[in-house]
Amino acid sequence: MKDINRIARTMAGRQSAETGRVGGSTRPVSFSLRPYQQSGIQYLRRVNGCGCLFWEMRLGKTITTIRFLRQRADAKRILIVGPYSALAGWRDELFGEGKKDFIHSVYKIEPSDRRRFMDITKRADGWFIVNKECHLYLDVLSYQWDAVVLDESWIANPRAKVTKYFLGKTCSKYRILLTGTPAPESELQYYTQLTWVNRNILNMKSYWDYRIRHFRPEGFDWRMTVRGRQFLANAIARNCSVLKRKDVNLQKEKIFKKWMIELSPKTLKRYADAEMALLDDEILKFAGQRWNTLRRLCSGPEKETELVALVKGELKKEKIIVWCNYVEEVERIAQQFDGAFIHGGVKQSDREWAREQFLHGDCRVLVAQPECWKFGINLSGVDTVIFFSLPSALMTWQQVCERTVDLTSNKSLYIISFLAGDTVEEKILEGLYAKEDSQKTLERIRRSIIARRTPERV
Repeated sequence: MKDINRIARTMAGRQSAETGRVGGSTRPVSFSLRPYQQSGIQYLRRVNGCGCLFWEMRLGKTITTIRFLRQRADAKRILIVGPYSALAGWRDELFGEGKKDFIHSVYKIEPSDRRRFMDITKRADGWFIVNKECHLYLDVLSYQWDAVVLDESWIANPRAKVTKYFLGKTCSKYRILLTGTPAPESELQYYTQLTWVNRNILNMKSYWDYRIRHFRPEGFDWRMTVRGRQFLANAIARNCSVLKRKDVNLQKEKIFKKWMIELSPKTLKRYADAEMALLDDEILKFAGQRWNTLRRLCSGPEKETELVALVKGELKKEKIIVWCNYVEEVERIAQQFDGAFIHGGVKQSDREWAREQFLHGDCRVLVAQPECWKFGINLSGVDTVIFFSLPSALMTWQQVCERTVDLTSNKSLYIISFLAGDTVEEKILEGLYAKEDSQKTLERIRRSIIARRTPERV
């Protein structure tokens, strides 16, 4: 074991609670959990460690899970799997807990060394942290695990390789899934997540069985039936822990505003041509090509002029984050304000530096791609959020909005969506609102079921 520990220090790195920004924490070790977090631990005990914490962001899903697993004498080898941006948060929480176990940051090891490291440490106790793409380079589930934790809902698509991998191989005693947005696009996304936690929750033969029983086709989509929504809400109420910030008096007011932009006649002409699959004498052969062309035409100089006027005028004293869908938009807008920017081509270390510069007040405007920072990033302290171009996925939209909420302040968060009138952008926003309404309907049914249950079961 001594040799294993020595190698683990060398390859994965072992940082203590005093390592500062790398993973340190200023809070006291073994601080008391809030009452609702204690209730979360009681819930995980009731479901024998196989459960879902469907808690909104910033409520402490991570620390609740860590405390629960620390109380289990038979949870010695624990696998944490999540998006890359969320993994640093796990390290911070574990360092803050002052654990004597090794924290194995497998995702930080060179790809060529990962398999060798896992082989060397296959009998070592501790917390092994990997990114969700781990199955592409390492059969991580072939090793013995006492507990597996999946952070955020990325096993929603039954056709995805990562979903098939985790549904087909996980056999640990404890299985915990954490997310504040379990099914942002459709109630169909609940199936794979609930089935991974416990196949008896839905008790369906397959995803297709679940779909044919509780959904009906509507155009190119599948809509949940009234009876199906009642069935799903009952399953969630009985088997999952769902928590909203307003349930624990941590709700922060968000003010949403549409900022309509009028496109110039020239741009409108090009937009109309693109709708007919033709732009500047070039044929747009593919649907995706036409879609992206329409989106880019909506975010031209007209919108940029309005943004500059707003940021340098009415909002000139506020700290602002601007979300842009495309890389060229990010770089173009950042040049206007001489601010920091983040997109898919920026290294992780540079992203953290830009975040620090922004949060510490060294720059007032940060421009970023939503997909880069929708998980595990704390951007609280922002005064105004501006969507220069909207993401089309509800999860991305909700996640980046929530990342900027400051629960320590009573000040409202102002969220502005720039929309080019009479274009696909208005339809995108309508689609996002429709998906949110579907979520709220399911939540109302679940709450009514909870209200009818006996107090001891709640």
